[in-house]
Amino acid sequence: MASVEQVEAKVADGGTLTLPPSALRALGVAAGDTLAIAVDAGEVRLRASDAWIDEERALLKPYLPYGRLLSDELIADRRAENARDEWEHLRDLAEFADARRLNADSSTASPA
Repeated sequence: MASVEQVEAKVADGGTLTLPPSALRALGVAAGDTLAIAVDAGEVRLRASDAWIDEERALLKPYLPYGRLLSDELIADRRAENARDEWEHLRDLAEFADARRLNADSSTASPA
């Protein structure tokens, strides 16, 4: 298990919290880097954002198909949905045109 270093830091006006250099080194971050912050049951956990992303990817990896991008599948699904919507729209337009044509034909037909 990794060693735990406990330090104190004061919250400044505006909610700014300055971490000591030793804590930043332990996290592997420098000025300008982004941290992931988790608050749970009264505790705050800080992680380098890259480390957090790597951990989340590792958790999801067993559920993701190898060699396929889910974003590509999502795009393909959206394109298929759009094609269905366009087809339905064209069908509705054709039905509307047929109904207008029938209505026009029946109104111009001479009485028997």
